[in-house]
Amino acid sequence: MKNAPSFQFYPADLISDPDLLDWDMEMIGLYWWIICYLWVNGGLIESKPSIIQSLTRRKRIDKAMLIWNKIKFKFTIKDGYISHKRVTKEMQKQEAYRLKKINAGKVGADKRWHNQDSANDSPIANDSSSSPTSSSTPPSTSIVKEKIDKKEKFIPPTIEEVTSYFTEKNLRQVTPEYFFDFYESKNWMVGKNKMSNWKSAANRTKTWEKKTCDEDLIAGAIKIREERERRNAQTG
Repeated sequence: MKNAPSFQFYPADLISDPDLLDWDMEMIGLYWWIICYLWVNGGLIESKPSIIQSLTRRKRIDKAMLIWNKIKFKFTIKDGYISHKRVTKEMQKQEAYRLKKINAGKVGADKRWHNQDSANDSPIANDSSSSPTSSSTPPSTSIVKEKIDKKEKFIPPTIEEVTSYFTEKNLRQVTPEYFFDFYESKNWMVGKNKMSNWKSAANRTKTWEKKTCDEDLIAGAIKIREERERRNAQTG
């Protein structure tokens, strides 16, 4: 499976992750370097010390393993390979979306060919039954129905499309990731009805109350860590 050149990244997830609050820049840099390396290599890399050394760019393998041992709990190591749960999930989502678009294209093509074949197979009216004043025939019911279906069918946007639109319209009240996750969790419904135009909904975010900010996320992450340390002290 060939990956897309990019994947979803939520900055808020990174800066609010309690596990990363005590990391230095070297650890964070290696963490993201490995994630990018996983993405371009199909989601798996061998967990050999020599490969770890190459990724850390350390001359001494013991130094490379020292930093790797500090961050490896964020990855999955199985059968001699390293993977990352979020990377794997994003790869599967993109592949599912790609297949969905392919299938939708095939269905649309089949409908067009079916309507064309139906029109070609229709019997030609006898001259005696044709109206001399008629200059055209009304469209078939199937063609009209297809046009209505195409008009009413809503295709949810990708996070890339949402991000691009937010940037184009300079929408800053909420993040494009928040907008996408909010409506994705609601199956792109507005009340009891399916959304008809996501761009109109995006434009209305100008009136939304701001939901997130970096300071709140960091404060929340610190609170989570302190609560975890308190529970550990009580059980210890």
